[in-house]
Amino acid sequence: MLLVSRPPGYRRKVVQARFRNVLFARLDLLKITIYSDCQHIQGDHERSVPHITKRLTDDDRVSWAEQQYIKERSKRTVLRQSTEDLFNDPMWSHQWYLQDTRVNPTLPKLDLHVIPVWRKGITGKGVVVTVLDDGLEWNHTDIYANYDPEASYDFNNNDKDPFPRYDITNENKHGTRCAGEVAMVANNKKCGVGVAYNAKVGVLQK
Repeated sequence: MLLVSRPPGYRRKVVQARFRNVLFARLDLLKITIYSDCQHIQGDHERSVPHITKRLTDDDRVSWAEQQYIKERSKRTVLRQSTEDLFNDPMWSHQWYLQDTRVNPTLPKLDLHVIPVWRKGITGKGVVVTVLDDGLEWNHTDIYANYDPEASYDFNNNDKDPFPRYDITNENKHGTRCAGEVAMVANNKKCGVGVAYNAKVGVLQK
């Protein structure tokens, strides 16, 4: 596609006559469309394009001619990738490490870029994760559906129940948090979403 601008004062018939009689010996290979003060000239044979462009630029009556090339374009995504409604879990919109929550593009991008992976169908299904920590509240409403007792053990009491010990300091909750970050159930209107929300999770209590 050639985009040609003709100088002021040249009427369309004069310019077309010049194109037809001098510049293009094979007019049947070209399609000419008039747009205001520009001519769009489309050639069917790529071999003729450099020649046509040179003839145009060398002509005193053509003020400007440029070869136009097809450019591939893809739709730009919005900053937050329209992910606000991806899950119905109330804390999902605050999980900055799973989605881009920036409101200013100059800020650093901190998320793990897992959404494209999820969209490929990789969500942890068929994977079992075991966390070595201080226990797991396996009956938590956002963990229970993904809890795997076969991947859990309590090495303090030598049994298969890794439920944390409660005391006055309430410190034994780190394992539950870690397990939740890995495999919180998605779309159950509870808490947030795990990075591998279809994975199974267990804890080895130490």
